[in-house]
Amino acid sequence: MNGFWKRKLPAFVLAFVLVAGLIPAAGAVEAHEHVWSDLKSNGVEHWRECAVEGCDEKQDAGTHTPGEWGEVDSKLHGKKCTVCEYMTETDDHKLTLIEGLSKPASCYEAGVEVFTCICGYYEEHPGGEVASKGWAVRPLKW
Repeated sequence: MNGFWKRKLPAFVLAFVLVAGLIPAAGAVEAHEHVWSDLKSNGVEHWRECAVEGCDEKQDAGTHTPGEWGEVDSKLHGKKCTVCEYMTETDDHKLTLIEGLSKPASCYEAGVEVFTCICGYYEEHPGGEVASKGWAVRPLKW
């Protein structure tokens, strides 16, 4: 029995280690080449995810980088992330009268007032009416 422990136990331990190494760990994903998704985003950041089932790897993660103001619709303008185009900020248009583009009313035709916003959106409004006797009349603003 003295020789058993000296010879058989180390052989048994070595065999156990070799067999255990052949069993893959539970839930492990085999080595693979990543297949990256389109950019995903939330209110804080954007990223790409590996589309291989069971893989949780991400790449290209980063916080949003707001761009310049751009027109969203006739009431709003906003800033989009320059990487993923997520709308990071919106606000109402702030229209300013542009004198150089506006045309005052004359004796023969109504005038036009041009208002622009920092995002490039613009509106044209009548700037006065032609009076029946040829005089331009500007509507009163309260």
